[in-house]
Amino acid sequence: MVGCDDEPDARVDAPHCGVVAADPALLETLRPDKLLPATDEVPERFELGTLPYELMAGTTAAIDFLAGLAEGHAGSRRDRLVAGYATMHQHEKHLRDLLEPTLRDLPGVQVYSNAGRRTPTILFTIDGWDNQQLRTEMAARWINAPAGNFYAIECSRHLGLGDAGGIRVGLAPYTSEDDIERLLAALREMLLG
Repeated sequence: MVGCDDEPDARVDAPHCGVVAADPALLETLRPDKLLPATDEVPERFELGTLPYELMAGTTAAIDFLAGLAEGHAGSRRDRLVAGYATMHQHEKHLRDLLEPTLRDLPGVQVYSNAGRRTPTILFTIDGWDNQQLRTEMAARWINAPAGNFYAIECSRHLGLGDAGGIRVGLAPYTSEDDIERLLAALREMLLG
């Protein structure tokens, strides 16, 4: 839902980084396929080549960001991270409470998600609107609301959305009440004229 700095419908794809976290004794019992020059020591036997240092640095920065959300909270990084998650959850719940009921009340809007029990992401469709057309209209208003099935094609089909899916808006620590109002105002303008 955050405004894009580039073109209104610019799309960004980025590399992925994974982590294997397990008891070292368990890892000792596993023998994955690996590159021949890689050591057989744990944890290195699970690394598939040159480490993605830039992604590891980004992961560290993300953890530090989340740990810093609970301003003034002291303690270990883990304590601050737990407090940061609690702060983030409270913030996102507040925003969801502003967005979801109003979104459900707009004419023709069908909300498919139950964000209160999952991640703070809301999936919806609007009667008479093609998802990609709606995404384009939102992007023209500097609102990032992607459309599709988001790799959950079975779920999309189960919900009766077919392969096209719906529109997805997500809430994050940097999402503000103003962002919610901009989204709702844009939808009201498109639906009510």
